[in-house]
Amino acid sequence: MNSYCRGQVLNERDEALEAIKLLKAHPNIYLSPLNGTRFVIRDNVPISSVTTTCLLKLGYSNDYEGVGKAILDGTAGVLADTGVIGVLLSGREGVQYWESRNTECVGGFR
Repeated sequence: MNSYCRGQVLNERDEALEAIKLLKAHPNIYLSPLNGTRFVIRDNVPISSVTTTCLLKLGYSNDYEGVGKAILDGTAGVLADTGVIGVLLSGREGVQYWESRNTECVGGFR
């Protein structure tokens, strides 16, 4: 089960209630600890509508600067592959990782 109950289909409350109902009915559903979305920027905007929705709902601009600020603030994190495990980076370290890969990263919002 994806962790995105963020009002993409229904309002957030109804999506969360539906998720709870599904979890109760199907106790073996796997809940991922990460809620991934693409942080890739093209023509100064995110290619992912999930990233766009989260940025705007959290008060960030829907552009390169907004993603960078969300990572810097710790509202978002970038998933870095260490070769052994994935580590969620935020703050200056997260921004540097994201920029060093020309925004070709997956991340998540907290």
